[in-house]
Amino acid sequence: DLAAILKNDPSYGMTYTVESIGVSDKDEWTKKYQIQLGTYAKLLAMVPGVPQFYIRMASIRASLGDNQGALRDYDQAISNNPKYLDLYFNRADVKVKLKDMQGALQDYAEAIRISPTVENYQKRAYFRKSQLQDMAGALEDATQAIRLSPGQPEVYAYRAELKKEMKDFDGALQDYSQAIALQPKGTGTNYYSTRAQLRKEMKDLAGAIQDYTKSIERNPTDYWGYIYRAEIRSLQGDVDGVLKDYNKAIELSPTYTRLYVDRAKAREKKGDIRGAITDCTKVLQLEPTNYDCKDYIGELRKKERTASRTGSGPKTIYVAPDGSGDYTTIGQALKEVFPGDILKLQPGTYVEGHFPITTSVTLLGDMKDPGKVVIDMTPKNDFDKSMQSLSGPIAFSGDDKNKQVTIRGMTIKGGWFSTYSEEVTLENVRFLGAEKRGEKGDLFVGINLGGSKPVLIKNCVIAGWGMGLSIHDAKNVKLEHNLIQDNDIGVDITGSEVALENNTIVHNTSTESRKYGNSGSGVYIGVYTNEFVPGSETSSKVSLYNNIVAFNSKGIVVKKSEARIEYNDVYGNQDGNYVNVTPSSSNLSADPLFVDDMRGDYRLRPGSPLLSKGTGGTYIGAFGQGRR
Repeated sequence: DLAAILKNDPSYGMTYTVESIGVSDKDEWTKKYQIQLGTYAKLLAMVPGVPQFYIRMASIRASLGDNQGALRDYDQAISNNPKYLDLYFNRADVKVKLKDMQGALQDYAEAIRISPTVENYQKRAYFRKSQLQDMAGALEDATQAIRLSPGQPEVYAYRAELKKEMKDFDGALQDYSQAIALQPKGTGTNYYSTRAQLRKEMKDLAGAIQDYTKSIERNPTDYWGYIYRAEIRSLQGDVDGVLKDYNKAIELSPTYTRLYVDRAKAREKKGDIRGAITDCTKVLQLEPTNYDCKDYIGELRKKERTASRTGSGPKTIYVAPDGSGDYTTIGQALKEVFPGDILKLQPGTYVEGHFPITTSVTLLGDMKDPGKVVIDMTPKNDFDKSMQSLSGPIAFSGDDKNKQVTIRGMTIKGGWFSTYSEEVTLENVRFLGAEKRGEKGDLFVGINLGGSKPVLIKNCVIAGWGMGLSIHDAKNVKLEHNLIQDNDIGVDITGSEVALENNTIVHNTSTESRKYGNSGSGVYIGVYTNEFVPGSETSSKVSLYNNIVAFNSKGIVVKKSEARIEYNDVYGNQDGNYVNVTPSSSNLSADPLFVDDMRGDYRLRPGSPLLSKGTGGTYIGAFGQGRR
């Protein structure tokens, strides 16, 4: 019954019914195809010669990669119904897969013999162009289509495209002109636009402008006409015309961000930097994640500031995460600063990634309460964690060889500071680590220093890192009145000249203290080995005055280096207060009597033996006397 119905009504619905027989949703697609082939074979046995059955079988075989089988099915279908036009086109497609291009061409010829229509000549023209690269043959078919329907504008446009590909621009122009002449006014395809594109390629910009103007007259609400005409006017250097067209395009499509960017570039050319910034600001309102526009607006702002600051000195620039300042992010502001500028960070939390510092600048937060200005660089996902070693304010030299970088009064969470050969001051900054080690056990470093320029780190907190400070191959570093706590390694100094005065270095511990020389050290002083110079070693020269080094795995460790250690309190370090060094008699080993060690209050209680045992009778440690 089903076979008889399909013979008279081979509809898609019935085909779907046939191809569902015996098939389960759990079957793999190859099994489904095999079942469907079996069903059609049974149907053909009952009702021979139904062409739709062969067509479906051929399609299924082609899906299975059995192109020879598909070809046999089409041969059988054609023998049963030689005037069924689609069979020839389908068989031609299979022959193309079998690389039988001449056989495919014969099928197109037979289809045209059966039905010599414009559509079929154009189909063969496309085949000749795309599969045989026979442009002359394709052009011949397109011309034959014109002979069949000389009053139809589309056939001239089709041939024009072929002539354009063949670089016969004059011939293409004539065909497009004929298509326009035949087309009823204001109807059908807009051939003015396609002819304008051709004229653009022919460098006939004036002709292209005329055609785009005609195109706009046909459809004045199509903003693309204005965009295309603006592009031609830009090539002509007609900035005013460009702006006029983009103004109209934006009026018609006010949420299309590309229009504002293009108008911004035109305004920049005209010297209207403020107008360009306004356009980029609109883009970021519509599309906040448009990073290209963020970079572009930064360049524009810098141009604007350069123009306004010619001959003027450094300025204070305000950064506020709530939008009340000149910038909302530190990274963006740093791209646009001038040497000597001060970035005043307003209270709030700044969620930032890595930002390089490439010129002399001061980042100023709140000196009274550094907790009011928080820069959060904590990794938010696994990728951020894998890239944590790149997350932080890094001071690069750039073109400024005498750069001075100052950072004061803020808390930096999860982001490290690194510099080499810059003059740096870090004052009243809390560097708080998010994790101590990476997936492979490598240590995350809070502050990484190197080079010969002066570096001062004062009144800072460095806590929660694998290595609090790494100072390598540095010649002029001073640490004073800092709290360095709860790291695997407190201060790691190799091949450097460093002075430590009045620091409190506590609770830097590691389970690997006895395995590695620097692990768990409050202060490690050793040699620097240049990996590019085999056998090279540079020893360190370090002075330590008035420091507390207490409750670490190891206190002060010295290896092949010179260390002057005076008036320090080195106490309660589990695996030794001193390793490879003998202290002078000016040093103490006494309980410092902190106000509240458990709560992190490392001021000295009244009665502490450290209150007057430093140089000149001053206190030892970072904080002096305090009370609960």
